[in-house]
Amino acid sequence: MVIFGEQENAGIGIVGGLGPETSAKFSLDITNRIRKLTGANPNLIIDNVPMPEELEEDAILGDPSEKVFHLIKQSVLRLNKIGVRFIVLPCNTVHIFFDRLQKISKAPIINIIDETVSAAKRSGFQNIGLLATTGTINSRLYQKAFEGHNIRLILPNNTMQRKVSDIILITLKNSIIKKDTDDFHSILDKLFRDGAEAVILGCTDLQLLISQNNKIKLIDSMKVLEDRTIDFVKGVKDD
Repeated sequence: MVIFGEQENAGIGIVGGLGPETSAKFSLDITNRIRKLTGANPNLIIDNVPMPEELEEDAILGDPSEKVFHLIKQSVLRLNKIGVRFIVLPCNTVHIFFDRLQKISKAPIINIIDETVSAAKRSGFQNIGLLATTGTINSRLYQKAFEGHNIRLILPNNTMQRKVSDIILITLKNSIIKKDTDDFHSILDKLFRDGAEAVILGCTDLQLLISQNNKIKLIDSMKVLEDRTIDFVKGVKDD
């Protein structure tokens, strides 16, 4: 097994803080999986972005600003200065800046949108729902990535989309109550009634609302990113 090839001591760079609980869970999941592979803890370098709540809320509700880009850019540059092997961004919405970030990063950045779309294509489903922040939906990150793949993307209506973003904001504040979880599952059910065979969780915070024993067909962008991170650790970079 190849672990990092010639750069076995180089770390995995994680741009954290874009959903603190999700960042922590991602780091813990990756640590546990790499321990099983290698018998040792991985070298994770987590750079938590000092994102003000108002900027975070603007991005989720549909208007990620240049200030958001600047904060993430500085994080990516810091990780490059440390000399990480590659970088992961456990947040779908900020991938609106992906091309600009990769341009200034010597280390490769795993693209969660492209990887999730690849996973959806491998699933064989032709009708797939999408739940994500309004920022992700409005930027058409997934819609563009699915073009030409003969897959119908099913989106929530405007009222449901606003509710999804509200639930994500509540999740970030660690203030979820049972009604929020019930509302989220009602929206999921509506997508399946509208013809979805599976639903993409296109926000990494949404996995916090899913129970471990759920039976619904989901393509979880968080799980996809974890899987591809492990592939990079093994030296497997292409499907």
